[in-house]
Amino acid sequence: MCIRDRPGTLCIFDTTLPVGTTRRDLAPRLEAGGLKLGQDFSVAFSPDGMLLVTGSDDGIVRVWKAASGKAVAELSGHTDYVRAVAVGPDGTLIASASDDYSVRVWQSEADGSFSEKAVLSGHVDWVRAVAFSPDGTLIASGSDDGVVFLWDVPR
Repeated sequence: MCIRDRPGTLCIFDTTLPVGTTRRDLAPRLEAGGLKLGQDFSVAFSPDGMLLVTGSDDGIVRVWKAASGKAVAELSGHTDYVRAVAVGPDGTLIASASDDYSVRVWQSEADGSFSEKAVLSGHVDWVRAVAFSPDGTLIASGSDDGVVFLWDVPR
């Protein structure tokens, strides 16, 4: 489990321990490693648990190594708060939803970098939620405009 501890920090906890047991030392706090931290609004693990993805008030999507807390990448493109992030079921795609009314889709590359694959536009207000379908073929996004869109995942 990952929670926001205070602005600019996230902690990872072991949920397999008995109820009432707290272990904050399982993984260190996420460290910026030279990257500017924003206030994180959303967080998602990759399906294999190796990466953690956060969305922040500075419009940046950040990717971290979950075990070490080290920064892997900053994904820029949004122009306002990132309110939600999701990782596709195969772990190769990230979707981010923003107050800039867009959903962006990011692709992991063979060299470990990430590239922007698509910008999904159509909402007319802040996008607050994003999720992949279990088979990875659709992205759902929900907005303050009262609309839920289903998007074909860009290939």
